[in-house]
Amino acid sequence: MLTETASETAPDAALGPLLSEHAARRTRRRAALGGLAILGLLGALAGLGVAYWRWAFAFSHFGPAVVWRWAAPWAWGAAAAGLLGLLALAGLLRTGSMRVCAHRAGLMVVRGRRRRVVHWSEVQAIRTRALRYSLPALLGRRRTELELALTDGSRLNFGGELSEFDKLVEHAKQYVYPRLLTECIRALQAGQTLRFGPLTIDPKGMRYRRRRLSWDELDEAIVKDGHLNILPQSQKTARPWRMPVHRIPNVEVCAQLIQHYGRRP
Repeated sequence: MLTETASETAPDAALGPLLSEHAARRTRRRAALGGLAILGLLGALAGLGVAYWRWAFAFSHFGPAVVWRWAAPWAWGAAAAGLLGLLALAGLLRTGSMRVCAHRAGLMVVRGRRRRVVHWSEVQAIRTRALRYSLPALLGRRRTELELALTDGSRLNFGGELSEFDKLVEHAKQYVYPRLLTECIRALQAGQTLRFGPLTIDPKGMRYRRRRLSWDELDEAIVKDGHLNILPQSQKTARPWRMPVHRIPNVEVCAQLIQHYGRRP
């Protein structure tokens, strides 16, 4: 899935060497969307046919007063089936022709004849999250999504239906996180306060909800089992902090920043 809010095209040469290319691949989710689109549209046609037959039957036998009562349930059912089919078809078409090229200086997103370019320097935050679908046809495994927040306030969203999706996430973190970590360290050294979702970090320590932890009280911060875990030195008097990673933008940068400040003499 792609939210089309990136900057407009730039020469390919400005992005540097090509690192990897990611095209939409056939997955169980895309196959299920195709099936839902077909079933929904066929169901809409069938529902409309039955609704018309019941309308004609009621009109010819009982008059116009009862026509709507006879035909309405089938007409509403056809509308619901048609809407489901159109939504599934739209989801299928949005990813079918998309291709993402990762370069040393940024990304190029290609959809048909349209191209959009985003330089790594424009990315201010990276989020990843795993989704589980409720429909049985879409189950089987979790689907990962990657979100890039850009400096102009827009966002790019990519779904796990892209080939070699993990490599795309790896490239994004490799070329964005070192710069962000340096910027965060400089901001704290300048006395600024940083926000990572619900977590606030300042030169004196951290705050999460109503809890406060100074740098002297910190043991370590690790990303494990889909959570950012911040462990105090004395876990008898202070409980560990545990936050889902999808709520923390740049979660690896956050963990490295905490470790960096926690190890200072």
